[in-house]
Amino acid sequence: MIDGKSVESMFTTRDPVLHKALKSAVASKYSLSLMLQLEPLLDKCMPLFVAEMDKRAGTAIDFGSWCSWYSFDLTGLLSFQELFGFMEQAKDINGVIESSWSFMSYGTLVGRYPYLHKYLLGNSCLVRFLDGISNANPMRLITETARVAIDKYDEKSTDLRGDFLEYLRQKQLKSPHIMTDRDLINNILIFFVGAVNTNSASLRACFY
Repeated sequence: MIDGKSVESMFTTRDPVLHKALKSAVASKYSLSLMLQLEPLLDKCMPLFVAEMDKRAGTAIDFGSWCSWYSFDLTGLLSFQELFGFMEQAKDINGVIESSWSFMSYGTLVGRYPYLHKYLLGNSCLVRFLDGISNANPMRLITETARVAIDKYDEKSTDLRGDFLEYLRQKQLKSPHIMTDRDLINNILIFFVGAVNTNSASLRACFY
């Protein structure tokens, strides 16, 4: 849900024509060659992770949580070059990551019974109510941070950043009828949904 309106995405739509249109708008960014161009951004995040591990050498930590914090901060860098501060604060800020796992469970349920969505998180009134009593909505945190990053980018745009925001903004300038402001935010949210938990789970699997 963006700006109080439910928005279809590649993950949610059951319309094959719409799915193809949504996918084709960003498919090239997910090619191996373009993804490899993001490696310099990863190099900015890894030293912070290593430094935090060095600080805690010899003490017991929940390494799984650190993988999640690293993944969330890294995805922020890859998306719009903004760290959320999970590693710096060494905690799940506002319970956002824990809440994101709940969203995955929600997706499992609604994926089987899609008609329920319009009564639950597809209901703008219910979403506003939940946001009013809790700061744990990961989508709201990502959306708000993305909007700030977009404003910063527009003030000093460049084609040398290499992040996902730059790609989407340039795509929007070339094809505004294909990539609206809402589509841009939607694609950033989808990137987070696809990346954060996947990266976190992969890191845990590698180490454990």
